[in-house]
Amino acid sequence: MFVLASAIVAPLSTVVLPTVLHLAVNEVLGIRRWTAVLAYPAVFVFVPLIVYALARRTFVWGGRRYRWRRKFDVTILD
Repeated sequence: MFVLASAIVAPLSTVVLPTVLHLAVNEVLGIRRWTAVLAYPAVFVFVPLIVYALARRTFVWGGRRYRWRRKFDVTILD
C-alpha cells in the first residue's frame, strides 16, 4: 500500500526504485529478462488483484474447483 501511495505522489522515483530492485534480484538469481520494466505497472495492479482474490469464495487449482469457506476449511466442488 505504501508503494502504491508513493507511486501516485512521486511517480518518477517510484518508477526507478521497483525497477532497479527487480533488476538486482534478477541479477542475483542469474535471470536475464526484460520483465523488470513491468515492476512499476505491477504496483498498480497488485492492490485490486489482492482485494479480488480475498473476496472470491471459489477458485480453480489444478483443474479442480474449490470453495474456501474460512481458514483451513476448503471443500472440493468437482
